[in-house]
Amino acid sequence: MISRRISDLGIRQKLFISYFMLVLFFLCLYLVINSVLVVNENKKQVLRSAEHVFGQTRAYLEYKTESVRNLLYFLTSNSVVQELFERRARYYHENIGRWPIDSQTFEKMSYLTTFNPDIVAIRFYMSYGLASVFQNETFIALSRVQDAAWYQRLLRNERRIYWYADPFAPEGGAKSTEYGGARFIHAARSVLNSQNIKELTGVVQFDISPAMLHATLGNASLTESSFALLINADGEVVDSAGSVSAESAASFWGKASALRRGDFGSESWDTVTLARNTYLVGTQAIEGTDWVLMLVLPNRDIVRLSARPAQKMVFVFAFMTPLTLFLAFFVSRSATKRIRGLISRMDTVVQGDFSVTLDPGNRDEIGQLTERFNFMIAEVEQLVEEKYTLGKEVKNLELKALQAQINPHFLYNTLDLINWMSVRHDAQEIRTLVTALSRFYKLSLGRGEDTVPLRDELEHARTYVQIQNMRYENAITLVIDTPPDLDECRVLKLVLQPLMENSIFHGIMLKKEERGVIRITAERAGADLLLCVDDDGVGMTGERQRQILTSGVIAGDGHGYGVRNIHERLQLSYGPESGLSFESCEGKGTRVRIRMKI
Repeated sequence: MISRRISDLGIRQKLFISYFMLVLFFLCLYLVINSVLVVNENKKQVLRSAEHVFGQTRAYLEYKTESVRNLLYFLTSNSVVQELFERRARYYHENIGRWPIDSQTFEKMSYLTTFNPDIVAIRFYMSYGLASVFQNETFIALSRVQDAAWYQRLLRNERRIYWYADPFAPEGGAKSTEYGGARFIHAARSVLNSQNIKELTGVVQFDISPAMLHATLGNASLTESSFALLINADGEVVDSAGSVSAESAASFWGKASALRRGDFGSESWDTVTLARNTYLVGTQAIEGTDWVLMLVLPNRDIVRLSARPAQKMVFVFAFMTPLTLFLAFFVSRSATKRIRGLISRMDTVVQGDFSVTLDPGNRDEIGQLTERFNFMIAEVEQLVEEKYTLGKEVKNLELKALQAQINPHFLYNTLDLINWMSVRHDAQEIRTLVTALSRFYKLSLGRGEDTVPLRDELEHARTYVQIQNMRYENAITLVIDTPPDLDECRVLKLVLQPLMENSIFHGIMLKKEERGVIRITAERAGADLLLCVDDDGVGMTGERQRQILTSGVIAGDGHGYGVRNIHERLQLSYGPESGLSFESCEGKGTRVRIRMKI
């Protein structure tokens, strides 16, 4: 009942309800999609910002660590330092005054570290050298740390440099409480014997200020709950920024290692789920160290950023709803008025008047529909005119074809009577000519069909040349080179003979010797059959070739044929892609291509 009442409503009311519901639906859909897109866009924006900050943090850490590595490399590779590390205790016992000089030399070499504010202290662990004579906070016997975990890892490290964090200052070093209990970062590099690189003579170690890492990692935190970690190859947290427990750090490291399979050579961002919470985790190794920088962004922070824009969209939606009512009423009323005008013009067209036009007015859908209506009426009027013209042309062609069949039919019967008379009087040459001519017109009739097998069309051409050779004393040589598998292809009849007639009378017979060759070839060209008629006659100019397809007749001694008629028959039968084409050069002959469907 309700659907019936809705169906009986006027078009204005239907359009009003349709527009209102449609706009309301898309407003709701827009609200939902926009909320989703805002979340996704914020996620992408946060990820872009995170990637930018992540790259800056990584680059800054690599810059800091590289400056430390360069100093370490300089000190451990310096020949003076290597020589001081290799001196035995006996040397200082025999030269008592040398150890203060060597100590000053170390101080001068260590002076370079003062230009790097991140280096708090420097220590020389020696197997020999000054540490074999006396020890302090700077010169320490290597034997005191040979069992330390960091020293053992340094020996296994292929880069000969090892970074490690220690909650306590190393033996003889400053206490961690001097820096608020933060972990010291240490960079150690082995010193090799200048004469035997397999022998380790000591270690140079820098104590790095913990503030360097902590401040850098703190700048990497983008959201309220995000945090950054610096983890070494053993899975230990070197430093962190943000509130994260050791258990959570270990869990994130385990997830990242499983996703990256231990390869942290390039920057990667992965989604990790822990305790039903989703996180974006970025990881990349710090070049020159065994550290991996990890930045963790909780997904809930990203969603929280989207809450405020979503609330604004709800307010906009509430504002747009009453405006939609007014807009739906206005548009439905305007559309109805113009549709009625369009219907009125259609009624005029139904009565047979195609001269009506309607002003489109605006460029909306109804305006476009009006333009299409005007275009359609113009097209219909043109098609009616073209159909009328085409009908007249088809009737003319049918009449010509009928005349072409009636005349040969009468002639064929007459020739048959002459043939019997030649047999009675034993006139062999007349009989041969009449038989050939009879065969020619029998093939021309083609049992009244429009198409014949290709072999019949070729036989028709062969018979025509036979008749002309009896007239011109075998002046024409016909060569037919066609594949046998094309013999049964159906082709439009009476196509080859007129072209051969033109080749003889307007090509070969105009030569000085009045002799020549006509070659017929055939091949498949996709779904088409391509026939070629070549002659070695006098050829034609480009202007004459164009006249053939426009006027259809070659001016001359009365032997011209309607080539244009053949071209139009082919196009009417097989489509505009089919037809005739000419290639000719004066003095070198002519080639006619015939293209038709098979």
